[in-house]
Amino acid sequence: MTLPRELEWTEKLLREARQQRSRTLRLAPERYGSGYLKQLPAEVQELRWLTDLTVTGHNLTTLPDWLDRLANLKTLNLSANQFKQIPAVIFRLPMVRKLSFAVNQLESLPEHWGSLCDLQQLDLAHNRIGVLPPGLAELSALSTLDLSINQIAGLPTEIGNLLNLKRLDLSHNQLSQLPPTLGQLAQLEVLWLDDNTLDASDFPFELRHCVSLRQISIASNPLGRFPDVLLNLPALEFIDMSDCGLSQHDLSPALQYHPRLIVRFKRDNPITPAD
Repeated sequence: MTLPRELEWTEKLLREARQQRSRTLRLAPERYGSGYLKQLPAEVQELRWLTDLTVTGHNLTTLPDWLDRLANLKTLNLSANQFKQIPAVIFRLPMVRKLSFAVNQLESLPEHWGSLCDLQQLDLAHNRIGVLPPGLAELSALSTLDLSINQIAGLPTEIGNLLNLKRLDLSHNQLSQLPPTLGQLAQLEVLWLDDNTLDASDFPFELRHCVSLRQISIASNPLGRFPDVLLNLPALEFIDMSDCGLSQHDLSPALQYHPRLIVRFKRDNPITPAD
């Protein structure tokens, strides 16, 4: 029986991975167009030495229980599939450091995340997530969290427990307030909040404790005025305020305190106070 060419290609990749003991396996449909896998091939469980597994652009909705046999996995990319929930087997992969479920159909998240004790990067962008569980803050090693393009209206106060977080993307959501506990993120360097529904009063005074914050985007928010708390961020180098209905005149009294600060009011027109 002749296999469809895309399945022949998959078998070829799996065969080569076995023969060469490759640590990386990428099953993506670039060669044949739209995704054709509806489940993870059983042969993958034989590749116990894998550290990097990418299965993107297919039609996966669940994962097999045997996935935890890949005990050496450090990177798992399952973006652009059809997952509606994160399978329980994911939480039996304690060595994973990078995990992506971006561009799926997730509407909710599991309550507990503490078993992923080494996870450093989590990408949940472009889903349908409306509520973040407090347990997400159990990811004590997390340094990068992408929650952009979802339907998140509020953040749990526990988000302040992500003490190693350096990059947080909450752009393109429905945020109308920020918890004071954001100020506990002393390691945070980059914060994207563009395309939400925040006004200047929604930025808590405690945000001044984010002493490592270098870049912040608050573009496309109905700010009304400049959030004064941002003046107290000693490391701040760049603010994107595009499409907020404000101009350089609205910011001018503040610029004298940040001679190196770059502020963008239009996406194609950055303004540097030093100029």
